[in-house]
Amino acid sequence: MLKSAIRDEAKYPINVVSHLTGLAKQVIRIWELRYGAVRPFRTKTNRRLYSNSEINRLLLLHQVTKSGHPIGQIARLSEEALQMLLKRRRP
Repeated sequence: MLKSAIRDEAKYPINVVSHLTGLAKQVIRIWELRYGAVRPFRTKTNRRLYSNSEINRLLLLHQVTKSGHPIGQIARLSEEALQMLLKRRRP
């Protein structure tokens, strides 16, 4: 994907993403930096901008962690694998 296409798609600042996902901004930053869960576009001023697909991924990760899976074990899984975990729900 071209860098300009990424820039066009990545349009949501972290405060909007926090509101949409229900995740605290600090949690989003930690999931990004520590676990590599998402890789937001960075502006020239180093602001994070998230795409729709990254927001959807964060929503999915949030659901899977709420079902009992530690973020460290699931952060780099594909969306398909995360969906399978949700279907299997841990007791």
